[in-house]
Amino acid sequence: MTALVPACSSDAQPARGSTADAYAVVVRWFVDHTESGSDHPVVFAGALGEGISIGLDTQAAVISATAEFADVRFIDDRSEVFENDAVRDDGILVALGPAVESEGSTTVESAEFTSPTDMIGWTFDLAFRNGTWNLSREPTRVG
Repeated sequence: MTALVPACSSDAQPARGSTADAYAVVVRWFVDHTESGSDHPVVFAGALGEGISIGLDTQAAVISATAEFADVRFIDDRSEVFENDAVRDDGILVALGPAVESEGSTTVESAEFTSPTDMIGWTFDLAFRNGTWNLSREPTRVG
């Protein structure tokens, strides 16, 4: 995973946001675009791909950044989330790939799992504006 390191500019605004902040934007998009039985849904989150991990500090920061609109719970294995082929707790299951930074923007590959075998891949392009990560455009569906 590529870390995005915060830095300070002359006006004390970070020049770049953190990976956790970028992940929070992705989680927010899924909450806003996925039907759930709750205004404050459970979002199960894990790493996308073999050999990818999301550090504990990043996990804690994502949980904190999303607390107002979701109950994010990080998981180690997607199989622990399903009951009768549906995401338990009427939740949302997303997998987050590395946040890859390039010239003031970042890209996050992600996937939403709707069953143990069905997923939809997404690419999120974000730009750092006004002290925070924002979607540059609507995410692109992959596959």
